[in-house]
Amino acid sequence: MYVKGKSVTELLDMNPDKMSADVLRQVVSRIASAGNKRLKRLDQAGVKSRAADVVKESGGKFSVKGKTEDELRAEFMREKNFFERKTSSLRGIKQIQKETAKTLESRGVTNIDRDKIGETFALYDRLKEIDPSIIAKNLKYGVINAISELPDNMDIEEKILAMQEQLADLYEEYDEIYAEFDGLSEFFDI
Repeated sequence: MYVKGKSVTELLDMNPDKMSADVLRQVVSRIASAGNKRLKRLDQAGVKSRAADVVKESGGKFSVKGKTEDELRAEFMREKNFFERKTSSLRGIKQIQKETAKTLESRGVTNIDRDKIGETFALYDRLKEIDPSIIAKNLKYGVINAISELPDNMDIEEKILAMQEQLADLYEEYDEIYAEFDGLSEFFDI
């Protein structure tokens, strides 16, 4: 069993437990090279990738340097997990952005910029940390729509402040709708 002439996909399909230490090192090294190139492309493109975030959280760049055979097997699995995620490639990220935009549009989010979906959700997550009642009031799509309408020239902190002001209006709107439904339920209560 040798590495030369095999694609990364073929190498990822191999069983690391059935490889000698030398072959395992070659396989992991070859996949690491491809994985690190992918990570670099994602970083240069400036896109948000959960797959890249997981790699950073689990030890950073792929490497074989100074690793034991067991550590090489663990590195192989880390590489395999990375390559299996859609967000490990720019093409996969674009596909997910397209699908997400389509879903958001079907839920009433009208001004979503597909290239900024990651940024929009990052801001939404920050707002949830600041004000967890966003979830309780089921305002996700209203908040995402409001975020998507913010001007691009604002930095993240300015956007958070602007959204906090807009949330008060969204809460008021939500409370009015809820009061209407509450009144209807009293009407039908016999």
